[in-house]
Amino acid sequence: MVEIGSFSIVLALILSVYSGLTSIFWIKGPRGDLIASSENGIKATFFCLTVAFFVCIGAYFQGT
Repeated sequence: MVEIGSFSIVLALILSVYSGLTSIFWIKGPRGDLIASSENGIKATFFCLTVAFFVCIGAYFQGT
């Protein structure tokens, strides 16, 4: 269970860096596909952090 939480946090870090970079590239030249990709990356980051949160809460109550 802890591995799922760790993987989720690492994936959230990668996705947030990706979203930030696509936002920076969008500033240099406005493109709709980059902003849509950045928005999807932010949604995926939120999902990964939510999964990690619930895994941490579950581990806390199990005592591991």
